[in-house]
Amino acid sequence: MLPKYAGLDSVFWALYHGEKEVGVTVHFAAPEIDRGEIILQERIAVSAWDDAASLERKLRWLGTALVMRALDLLEAGTLRGRPQEGTGSYFSWPTALQRAELRKRFYSRHCEEPAFFSGRRGNLGIKNQIASQRPTDSARNDGQGARPRILHIITRMTRGGAQENTLATVRGLRQKGCDVTLVTGPSWGREGEILSEALMEGHAIVLMPELGREVDLLKDTLAFFRLMALIRRGRFDLVHTHMSKGGLLGRAAAWLAGAPLIVHTPHGHIFHSYFSRATERFFLFLERRLARVTDRLIALTESEKREHVHFCVGALKQWAVIPSGVNESRFTAPSVKTQDDLRKKLGFGSQTKIVGFLGRLDTIKGPAYFVEALPKIFETFPAACALIVGDGKLRGELEQRVKTYGIAERVIFTGDQRQTADYLSLMDVLVVPSLNEGMGRVIVEAGLLSKPVVASRVGGIPDLIQHEGTGLLVLRGDVPAIAEAVCKLFGDQPWAAALGQRLNRLVLDGFTESQMIERIVRLYDELLPSQTSEPCDDHAATQKPSGVVDVEKPVSSR
Repeated sequence: MLPKYAGLDSVFWALYHGEKEVGVTVHFAAPEIDRGEIILQERIAVSAWDDAASLERKLRWLGTALVMRALDLLEAGTLRGRPQEGTGSYFSWPTALQRAELRKRFYSRHCEEPAFFSGRRGNLGIKNQIASQRPTDSARNDGQGARPRILHIITRMTRGGAQENTLATVRGLRQKGCDVTLVTGPSWGREGEILSEALMEGHAIVLMPELGREVDLLKDTLAFFRLMALIRRGRFDLVHTHMSKGGLLGRAAAWLAGAPLIVHTPHGHIFHSYFSRATERFFLFLERRLARVTDRLIALTESEKREHVHFCVGALKQWAVIPSGVNESRFTAPSVKTQDDLRKKLGFGSQTKIVGFLGRLDTIKGPAYFVEALPKIFETFPAACALIVGDGKLRGELEQRVKTYGIAERVIFTGDQRQTADYLSLMDVLVVPSLNEGMGRVIVEAGLLSKPVVASRVGGIPDLIQHEGTGLLVLRGDVPAIAEAVCKLFGDQPWAAALGQRLNRLVLDGFTESQMIERIVRLYDELLPSQTSEPCDDHAATQKPSGVVDVEKPVSSR
């Protein structure tokens, strides 16, 4: 039975006694404290970065996620419990002396003498007396020697391509032997979250409440100083930031804290279609400046790299191309029975043609153009239906629009779904009408299932979708072209299947998760030897997997 700690007193107790894991249990209510039948139970690792407050924050997050999952089970009618073993337990609130002893143990075990930063390689000449602590080698999870310390920074771990890419990278680097820490902020969103998944996998996670997606001067300032202190305290060998906000705050903090190496993956860009022109130009200005202190920049596609270079963000030699990979063993089509059951649940007939959208219901993803194309598609194919998988701020507006068009009974909104492969497997055609896209991870997922795709000719999408080769491309926002392309594929099933098969071969040849991890490890190994005594993976440094995009030797623009 997993250890159960619920409440700050129990968190103190776990830290006081040096527990390596703490558990979260969701159980039925019972008159006796903590004695109801267990519904769900998970455990998370206690990392060197955890104190009572941070550990309680993680437990509350995971507990909330598990309660939401229990509600899903209740709604599905599959909620089951199992009796608890043993006699249960109850912990009293720790005394002041116990809390003092905990702090003493914590700092003596994990920290060295306080010291702050002296500027990145002497560039700033700034010195402060603010205390910071660095976990010692004995605080590492496995107690090994000079493994590279890698820090990944992303604003939130909601369900999306960039976040899933980051989690897969952290997971893969740990398997390769790197000492990896992930910093992220609050991750609730209508599109769903994967932070709870990251916690359950046992990664070293710093949950920073001030690190948010939206611009907030006060919180952003606090997050910046907390990141800077953390980076200096941890003496990481390499800081890897993700997306725009995480990249701006994280790279600036890493530079000021003196991080030896900085890597950034933008996962697309925000130079158009996101904000006003003035705001976009401001972010472009910041990106250009921060590129000068970044050792390597990672694009998901060649097109994304060219676009950044066109905007004068980084020198050409700073860029490496590493596509976002999907785990082909995890993302597989469900059984025929599962598909049939899901069709019946959604109200689709066995022969119904289904056109689908899968993603965040936000303006940048273009779901409105998909909905606008449906009347024309349904006019040509009266028996067809539409499936919209995902959630977001536009959902209410889109639901109202299909009612206005008189097609509400033929359009199913599923909301956020964890098993997206099940829903994608039902689609005869996937539409990706994005206004801006770094690569389009959902296209890779469609390729793994050999599904034909209609997508916008934007960003890195043309690197995956070659018109009439691996799918069909349309101009962004071109509603008639979307409708025409879908009708062509509906009307020629052998051709549609051939496009899906070609996309499948392209994806397996260069867009899998294992290939992505190998490429990242090779890039790290090229950067790290002069900084650390042991690369992430010696084999990966000498072997080039099939389809790997070569990266040039690092060039510092500082």
